Amino acid sequence: MRSEDRYDSELRDLLHEWKAPAFPASLEPAILRPRRSWTRFLLHGYIRVPVPLAACLAMAVLFGAWRFSAHAEAYKACLIQNAAAHPISGAADACKNAMTGC
Repeated sequence: MRSEDRYDSELRDLLHEWKAPAFPASLEPAILRPRRSWTRFLLHGYIRVPVPLAACLAMAVLFGAWRFSAHAEAYKACLIQNAAAHPISGAADACKNAMTGC
């Protein structure tokens, strides 16, 4: 008989003799409480997000806002410039074509 088999049988016997400790009453409300509805989770819940991911998302939102505002300023300048040149057909169409490169 190998020594590993002897230790395995001894460990198996010890495991059968071992009794799990009693369930503490203080854990019962935390574990056995009723599950919240999904609407309550949407109103009062939270999702943990790692800080680097949150920082990247914030930077992406700020970059998008900056690009949008820069585009809006250029569009506004184009409207002002082309308002006299295209009073009836609309400066907006001329600016859209100029901004998209068409």
